[in-house]
Amino acid sequence: MHMSMPLGSMLLMGCDIPPSMPSAPMGGFEISIDMPEENEVKRIFSELSERGNVVMPPTPTFWSPMFGMCTDKFGVGWMVSVPGPEMRKP
Repeated sequence: MHMSMPLGSMLLMGCDIPPSMPSAPMGGFEISIDMPEENEVKRIFSELSERGNVVMPPTPTFWSPMFGMCTDKFGVGWMVSVPGPEMRKP
């Protein structure tokens, strides 16, 4: 299952994780945030990963100019990114 919800300039998304795949201690889902600015992605990532676990620090990827993954202090998995050109609205 997947969901998306626009919140101001960001897009909040959620997805479930199949039981066969490893997941965060909360288990079963991750939350993704798309932000238009790289500095906002870095700020949000820093706050979410504080006292948590960095899975992948924010870095450019082939699908996004800035993407990072972490688990917060509560065990919730997060993906934070700037949408790639093909994902941006015209």
